[in-house]
Amino acid sequence: MSEIGKGVSRMSSMLNITRIHNSLNAISFMRRSINFARDFATKRKAFGKFIIDHDLHCHTLGNMEVECRASLLTLFYVAKLLGKMENKEATKDDLEMLRFITPLLKIYTAKQSIAVTSEGLEAIGGQGYIEDTGIPNLLRDSQVLSIWEGTTNILSLDALRSIKKSQGESLKLFFQSIFKTCEQANKYDSLRQKSVLLVDLSKKVIKFVQENENELVTGAREFSFGLYRLFTASLILERCMKTNLKDTDMFLLEKWFNQDMIPVITNSERKFLKSEISQLNRKFFMNGHPSFKI
Repeated sequence: MSEIGKGVSRMSSMLNITRIHNSLNAISFMRRSINFARDFATKRKAFGKFIIDHDLHCHTLGNMEVECRASLLTLFYVAKLLGKMENKEATKDDLEMLRFITPLLKIYTAKQSIAVTSEGLEAIGGQGYIEDTGIPNLLRDSQVLSIWEGTTNILSLDALRSIKKSQGESLKLFFQSIFKTCEQANKYDSLRQKSVLLVDLSKKVIKFVQENENELVTGAREFSFGLYRLFTASLILERCMKTNLKDTDMFLLEKWFNQDMIPVITNSERKFLKSEISQLNRKFFMNGHPSFKI
């Protein structure tokens, strides 16, 4: 039990652990789903050959693998910070990074677990849907991961609160870590392009936060997704350096950047985060409801 008024503070370390466990489950479900799908691909034939030999199917499974591998890197990074905290070896900066990145990890992996396991069921076809196989359990269990320990929207707002509470220090440390990795990656010719791009994207986000505070709440979800993607990109760069530019890690890097890395800015540029658009959005989805009046 904590002192009166300090319950949330006392709970914070427990929340870090349970959210990390949540992410571990999410990534485990992704991996198991991928394992089912890739094994099935070596046994099921379509159009005269195994489906593993169809480029379209390989492309689909490859996209699933990207999410699983990339998220595993971020999970290990956060688990390392948690280990340092539990062994009383963590610095103040380590603790701040743990507090800030853990919700981002939970948000992203929970949502991707649903997407990847759903794709995995489809990759197996009808047998992936039939309850007797046990495979549908992966999708059903994945669905709860984005709900408990804080829904996507709640944790996205939590990330904003962390920035405000630390007076921007958490975001400063976050991008310092990214810039440090990019500085090291610049020494490699084959990594320089992505390193420079990652720095540019990060600077765009910093500028957005400074100039568009009024859009951050509406775009909190996309903001959190973008932060996760940027930080994970830095971890993939680090991985490439550690493995001497292994071809599969370089491929992961290319695939990871093949997405909208900063969706909050994309939505802002399209005016979707403006207050007047929020009113139109409410009218859009509430139209037809008996309680709604134009």
